[in-house]
Amino acid sequence: MGLLNCMDCELAALVAYWQRYLLVECRYSEHTAQAYMRDVFQFCLFLKDYLGNMVCISDFRALRSTDIRAFLAFRRKQDLSSSSLARSLAGVRSLAYFLVSRGDLDATAFKYAKAPRVTKKIPCLLEVEDVENLISRAENQKKCWVSLRDAAILTLMWGCGLRISEVLNIKTREAPINNAGVLLVAGKGSKWRSIPVLPIISERVKVYFDNLPFKREPNDPLFVGVRGGSLSARVVQRITKRIRLSMNLPDSVTPHALRHSFATHLLLAGVDLRIIQELMGHASLRTTQIYTAIDYKGILESHSKHHPRS
Repeated sequence: MGLLNCMDCELAALVAYWQRYLLVECRYSEHTAQAYMRDVFQFCLFLKDYLGNMVCISDFRALRSTDIRAFLAFRRKQDLSSSSLARSLAGVRSLAYFLVSRGDLDATAFKYAKAPRVTKKIPCLLEVEDVENLISRAENQKKCWVSLRDAAILTLMWGCGLRISEVLNIKTREAPINNAGVLLVAGKGSKWRSIPVLPIISERVKVYFDNLPFKREPNDPLFVGVRGGSLSARVVQRITKRIRLSMNLPDSVTPHALRHSFATHLLLAGVDLRIIQELMGHASLRTTQIYTAIDYKGILESHSKHHPRS
């Protein structure tokens, strides 16, 4: 095991226990848990060279904030971006706080080590016409059930603001067809949310499902590959890229850009930010507020029009 190359058995066992804690107790996604594990592995590799010995729990207890900053400086020299460095520190901190909860560690050094400042990027916004053309191009590309599948997936991501993983996790029994009014979605951390489904979305999914050549059981994934197996997120990304290139759209046009456009189009239409937060499945309103930067001019006009002292 890679962890045993840089830490003793006791610490490796605690790290493995922490990973199970992330998945079971915190309900982190497999992707997030693995990313945090990589961060801790990189940290322990650094400590092994930095301290000159296999890392053990007593080494963690003796760490100072200067040691954490040395790790961040080391990773910065490897051309990591500020966002990657911040995530790397978050992964190591997560382990530290877990060890604190067990009484194995004092996390003062981790608490006072500052993460690099990260400038949040404004999400890509697609115009409504561009989204409709994207979906239309997907629907007419292959003239078979696969093109109907692609159009249904893109429509769900834009019309309901879904992540790729959320679309691909929809079961056949949960299919929003027959003008189903609400779709229940399990988002990050297995947090469920209800999303209204417009008739046009329901119709596109129904057309795909009616033309699907494979028999589906209620608990089978709704969207499948060309041979009837599981459909991967990578395939959806490739589909979007192919259509994007055929339309000469920028590289920023990705499946996730459809989710961002969903939020921004609602904001531009005057939907309350709290409602958008609920529909997007954001744990914090601060995450949703990034979309307000896209319509800053509209915010100023609305403030001038409606403020009682304007």
